[in-house]
Amino acid sequence: LKNAEARMFKENQTLHAEVRTLQDQLAHRSTGEGASEREISYWRQRLDQQREEAETREGAARMRELELKEELEKVRKEKRDLEARLGGVDMGAVQEDHATVKRIEGRHNDEARKMQDEISMLKERLQWYAENQEIVTKNGARVLELETMVADLQKGKLGKVGKSAPGGA
Repeated sequence: LKNAEARMFKENQTLHAEVRTLQDQLAHRSTGEGASEREISYWRQRLDQQREEAETREGAARMRELELKEELEKVRKEKRDLEARLGGVDMGAVQEDHATVKRIEGRHNDEARKMQDEISMLKERLQWYAENQEIVTKNGARVLELETMVADLQKGKLGKVGKSAPGGA
């Protein structure tokens, strides 16, 4: 891979040098040293051709580089699989186990989230009950107070009624 890259880089440099040479020649001839329109047109066309060739080669080099990287990755994976097999490890089973662990972790996280939500809801409900219990306690005390007052008033009224009854005094 490195040799191919180095070779392509060198070829690219050569093409760029040739393009620069052609540009210089074109500039030199077009400055009035008797260059004809035909020659100028020829050199411009040649320069454009060289550029196109360089771009085509660069594109091909990039494609080849990608192919080589994919092939290298494939070879590395095969190497890992072979090393694992030599070590007595079944990579298929390891990958299956890994996927199973990921699924279980996902379910565990979902359950933990649900439990946390339920705990939050129960805490809010408990807080509500605590606040309302205070109100219920105050109201209960007030009801007892009022019942006592009513009982006292009824005793007082019955006592007055008994004293004012005929034959009572």
